[in-house]
Amino acid sequence: MREGLWIERRRIGLVAVVAICLFMFSVVPAQAVKVITMIGTDAAPEQAHGAVRFRWLFDPDDDIHRVKMRFNAEGLLRRHGRVYSLWFVDGQTGQTLLLGTFDTDRDGSAEFSQVLQINTLDYYERLIVTSEPQNDMDPRPDELIVLRGISPNQPRGSN
Repeated sequence: MREGLWIERRRIGLVAVVAICLFMFSVVPAQAVKVITMIGTDAAPEQAHGAVRFRWLFDPDDDIHRVKMRFNAEGLLRRHGRVYSLWFVDGQTGQTLLLGTFDTDRDGSAEFSQVLQINTLDYYERLIVTSEPQNDMDPRPDELIVLRGISPNQPRGSN
């Protein structure tokens, strides 16, 4: 009798663990981190490159979705009177979203991070870094693109 009770308790415990795991995997998306590699364009020095890392921050008590973005780049030239801007670009509509503006250190490196309030990255197919005039009042990206990255959501060959 005791052995049967012990087996039943163990079975209930195992069912509880499986239920908790299933709940966790249904709440937390499989892709909680996304990394996008950026490569230099013809307008950038040959060694210019970068990466953007997105990590979802989950709060079950909050309806607002937050994503921590961390950007780093190397090999960019420091230009007097100009700064760099990181943008999301929607390939279908051309709509852009400014993610941040930065300058490089003497070695051509840059790094910054911030928390974004955004539900999904699926709408934005490309990331670009542009070189902008320092006090630019134009809300659109400059045509001088120095780095570009393709979201993993975008089909290959549709750049």
